[in-house]
Amino acid sequence: KRPIRIAIPLAVLGSVAAATAALGATIPIYGNDMSSTSARSQLVRIGEGTCDRGAGAEALRVTVGRRTRVCELRTPVIGSNLAISAAARLLSSTPDAMQKRVFVAVGVRAGSDSQYQLAVFPGKASFQLRRDASGGERTLLARGDGRRIKEVGKPNKMRLLAFPAADGGTRVKAFVNGRKVASVLEDAHSASTVTGRFTTVAVGSTKGANGTRASFDNIKVSVPDPF
Repeated sequence: KRPIRIAIPLAVLGSVAAATAALGATIPIYGNDMSSTSARSQLVRIGEGTCDRGAGAEALRVTVGRRTRVCELRTPVIGSNLAISAAARLLSSTPDAMQKRVFVAVGVRAGSDSQYQLAVFPGKASFQLRRDASGGERTLLARGDGRRIKEVGKPNKMRLLAFPAADGGTRVKAFVNGRKVASVLEDAHSASTVTGRFTTVAVGSTKGANGTRASFDNIKVSVPDPF
């Protein structure tokens, strides 16, 4: 059965989204617990390289292949003003030498070369909030360490949202394991360099990540609550 593609027109969100962005209140529109083959197949690979996928303990498992830095998969939900959350594990079967430099991530407004991304590094208990602009330029919007970040083999619950702000910019917020770790107000020009419309999960490294293994479950996508 073909997954349903959900497109969220900007007009639907409009100015009411800006009014609620400061609170981060949302309405869920998509959920996937990865409990079946059909559910797992709703996530579609984007990008280049080699990525193997499988199932385990009601989760989607992803293994990064040779000459590949990142394996990224998108949900069926397409839109600009969205929030995504997921539980992600960097599996202990990832080679020891790589565990401190690989990340698991969620992304919004993702496209072929741009996105907002929250990346968690379980091997060194740190996170990064990134803006990848069209053309390939990466800007680090926030970074930090945290005792709340769980170690390799344990699930980290990540949430990322990018909603319109009242001044015409974009408010980007990131949460890890229920705690807000970053809140950044992007001006309209900076936000305009992020042109994608996918919501994504990913595992990878800035270098080769061959043999890295991760799992994802409890993926949810939501829109701003206008009430």
